Formats: sequence, C-alpha cells, structure tokens
Amino acid sequence: MRCVHCGYVSFDEISACRRCGKSLPARPLYPPCSSSAAAFHGEDRFPVAADILLEEEPDWTRLSLPEELQDPSFPSVVYAGFFRRAAAVVVDTTPLYILTILAMILASLTAIGGGTVAGEVTSEVRLFASGAALAMAFAVSLAYHVVCWGYGGQTPGKMLMGVKVVRWDGEEIGYGRAFMRWVAYILALIPFGLGLTWVLFDTRRRGLHDHLAGTCVIRVDVEVKP
Repeated sequence: MRCVHCGYVSFDEISACRRCGKSLPARPLYPPCSSSAAAFHGEDRFPVAADILLEEEPDWTRLSLPEELQDPSFPSVVYAGFFRRAAAVVVDTTPLYILTILAMILASLTAIGGGTVAGEVTSEVRLFASGAALAMAFAVSLAYHVVCWGYGGQTPGKMLMGVKVVRWDGEEIGYGRAFMRWVAYILALIPFGLGLTWVLFDTRRRGLHDHLAGTCVIRVDVEVKP
C-alpha cells in the first residue's frame, strides 16, 4: 500500500502511514469496474480492476525506501576518479622527491665515510653506499605514505585535490592497513602500472592496491546529499 500523502510504500495493510502518520483510505476488496469494461466482459463475469481515485497526487520526488530497508553500511559518497588521483600523485612527487634525494645523499655519504675511516674506499664500499641509498629511498616512500594515509588518509597531494583514502566501509584505514596498501601499490606498479588502470573500470574507482588492501578513495571536497 502506498501513502497518498507522502508516497511511503508498505507491503501490508495499514490504516495510517508509518512515516507521516496520516490516515489512509480503505482499499476495496473488489474495485468497481468502469462501464465500458463491464460491457465488454459481461455482467456475469468477475469485475476487472479499475483505477482507484486518489484524494491527491502523491509527491513522487519524496519517494524512498523505508528506513528499515535502507542499508546504512554503504553511505552515499563520491569516489575519486583516475585523473584526480593521478593529479594528487603528481603533486606528491615534489616533496617526496626532495626527501628521497636528501635521504639517499645522507645514506651514501655515511657509507662512504665509514669506508674512508676504515681505509681506502673500495668498490665494495661504493656498492654498499648505492644499496644503502636505494634502501633509504624505499624507506622514505614507505614512511611518507604510511604516515599520511594512516594518520588522516591524505597526503599533501590528496589534500590539495580534495580526496581521501578510507576503508571500504568509510572508516579510517589506520597504519596497519596503510602499510598493506603501500605494499599492494608497489605490486600494482610492477606490471607497467597496469594495476593502477583498474581505477578506470571499477565501479568504485578502486585500483588493484585498493582491492588488495580493502580501501577506496573518496572525494571530500563535494557535499553529498543524503
């Protein structure tokens, strides 16, 4: 039964609307048929259904599912698209590049300085310095993303672009899931970055790393109507 006042839909017989509380007209067991329909089917046949006259036209713009049938675990959000997320990565490139270069230089100088103290700087020392610099580059990337994602779900680039990393249910991801997402992000980059292009085809704009970590990226710069 549909309320003629607010459009609320109920699947049982009720005398008053559960949403607006207004009384509902009684539904006849056998609605009378029109004269033309009666003439066509004959008076000895069962009456056919006819349109029930409504007191007023319902407001169709207010139709919605009853509250008991709505699923609160999936709130209405706007998912960030591929190009907006790519722009956030480009913005993050500058501070991440500066931090990485400084850390690599520090690691290399430390390793070479240790070799100088011990004696002549050999090829083994230079190789160790290169390895230390590479390890420091991964450490900076790990710390940068895990801290930013785990603390508030936003790197500086994501803040500028108005997007945020959250769990699939909208909650904060935390540092543990942020670490999982960073590892999954590296895996998504390995096959020529094909794992990232998944964002173009997924309904929630999730990449391979989002699927593996159980996260998604939403927009926080737009107002979502409930």
